[in-house]
Amino acid sequence: MAFAFGYRDAVSITTIGASSEVIALSIAAGLVKAIAVMIAAPFLAKAIGLNNPRAAMIFGGVMGTSSGVMAALAVIDPKLVPYGAMTATFYTGLGCLLGPSLVFMIARSIF
Repeated sequence: MAFAFGYRDAVSITTIGASSEVIALSIAAGLVKAIAVMIAAPFLAKAIGLNNPRAAMIFGGVMGTSSGVMAALAVIDPKLVPYGAMTATFYTGLGCLLGPSLVFMIARSIF
């Protein structure tokens, strides 16, 4: 999202020490992603086979937005929430661990 809005430096792209406008853009992108998952998933659940724990775990890992995944699964079938939440939380945690280091180094080498 940062690249789409014209930011080309590694600091702004990875939001390490970035300006407040870049941080706000990052938060807004996450919010839009969560809302999109919350709204779209219940309508697409039948078509994508989101009706069992395995599918919920895959869904959580692919979507990667904890709040969006949990809200969507709560509408689809509340029993699936823990499965999707587990992988979505792992995805988020991994991003929080790797973003400040590995992703920054990759972005710095590219930009």
